[in-house]
Amino acid sequence: MSFLSSPVDPAWASHASWAEQLCSDHGIDSAPVLSQQFLLAPSGTAAPATMRGIALGNWILYHGANLPVATAAFGNGRIAVLGLAVDPDGMVITTARLNALTALDQPLQELLNWLNDSAGRYAIIVVTGTRHRVYLDSLGSLGAVYDKDTMRVGSTTNLVLTRAPQPNTDYPLTTNATTGSNRFAFGHTPDTSVKRLLPNHFLDLDLWMPVRHWPGPNDVTEPTPDREADVVRGIARRLEQVITSLANHLPGNVHLPLSGGLDSRLLLSCAKPALDKIALFSHVENSMSRKDLRLARHLAKRVNAPLREIDPIRHDEFKITSDSRLKHLGQLHRIITGLNDAPQPIRHEVLLAHKPGGIFLRGNGSDFLKAVLWRRGGREYAQGLPHDTRTGIRMMMLSDKTIVENPAIQGMYEDWYATLPGSARHRAYDLMFAEQFLSHGFGNLLYSFINNFYICPFNDRRLLGAATSLSPTKRQQLHYNLAITDWRAPELSSLHFARPAVNQHINAMRSDKVDRLSL
Repeated sequence: MSFLSSPVDPAWASHASWAEQLCSDHGIDSAPVLSQQFLLAPSGTAAPATMRGIALGNWILYHGANLPVATAAFGNGRIAVLGLAVDPDGMVITTARLNALTALDQPLQELLNWLNDSAGRYAIIVVTGTRHRVYLDSLGSLGAVYDKDTMRVGSTTNLVLTRAPQPNTDYPLTTNATTGSNRFAFGHTPDTSVKRLLPNHFLDLDLWMPVRHWPGPNDVTEPTPDREADVVRGIARRLEQVITSLANHLPGNVHLPLSGGLDSRLLLSCAKPALDKIALFSHVENSMSRKDLRLARHLAKRVNAPLREIDPIRHDEFKITSDSRLKHLGQLHRIITGLNDAPQPIRHEVLLAHKPGGIFLRGNGSDFLKAVLWRRGGREYAQGLPHDTRTGIRMMMLSDKTIVENPAIQGMYEDWYATLPGSARHRAYDLMFAEQFLSHGFGNLLYSFINNFYICPFNDRRLLGAATSLSPTKRQQLHYNLAITDWRAPELSSLHFARPAVNQHINAMRSDKVDRLSL
């Protein structure tokens, strides 16, 4: 019997979640486990321990103490925005902001479209006379799973369940995905009844079905050459607006990690107007990240900002030496994620090196400017070939390469691909990265980072739509990423990167005098 399938009194299933039962069985305080999570259930559902309740019509929304929630009335119902969202005007959606938006004379769908064009890490719940829905951010980074049998929607499988998990035999990789060696996808979770809501779909709470709402048929149309620079400038300005809004929302308590990578430098370039309100840091977990730390020092120096260094390998102040403490942290991780794996001790040391609270920025999403999953699909774009199912599956990195021949996985992939409208089908690798790879991975994992609230500034449908519309070939060649850095922070452009292959590519572009985009 595994840690996640501990014995349970049958009476427990009538009134509480499996996460709470696991906490009780192992003598663990459930408050930190549930601190950033939410649960939406029919009215009358017992409150999970330590969670706060908000009535939404015939539903009750419970949320942990460290998950921000804004609510407002709309017509005969209510709307709730969970997490942190920066709307298209650059305003963080607080209760005051949401009330101001709902007071405008606009149809409900226009308001929902506006909210869904926000950046950040969030979920939207709408319960009105005509609509009962749950929406997620564009990467599903504030993830949600649901069980239509019990009519519960929540952050994690163990919070939604009111019984022990029952193995999901419909997904061929469940056994290894539960231990972390393979990956879940296509809405599957470790449990047979609990499904993951894919980002860019809303969950219809009347039909208990996911419905795609983005992208539209023309949302990812490649710009003409004369519009290319305008699109890239728009990406930089929006990213700058989002980071600045978050910094103004919590001045001095927004943290940006620096490394020797492209994503880190892109965020730093667009964070420059707000650096007086942002704390820079870098950490070491292995030899590669030690190189990152050395480059981070140079980056911080060039923008004239202090850098906090976190190095558990060389500095005892960050070490966790207690075996019982490490065991406890591993238990927390497994209860929250529902997976039978656990991070290495140094990962705990890095995550807990910061004071509790605050916002920590991540680069996820900016990967789209590099077309990271187009490595084997570039030929499709260059030659105008039909999308290849096997290549798409291989790029999902679910398991070893033999999985591409699995008929069940092929059917799941093709069913997902069929939901893509119009021009979006020409960017299947990008949308697969968002909706399958990221949402099933860090959309679940981030709930276990309970010390701080992690958020991706690039996680924005307008940003993702603009980035994915750009040429995959030029994205792979780093044209757009480098153009933004050159424009917003030219003092950083001459610094090399941590990966030798990136430096070689950039040097080749310069020596061959490749025509680079100028903003």
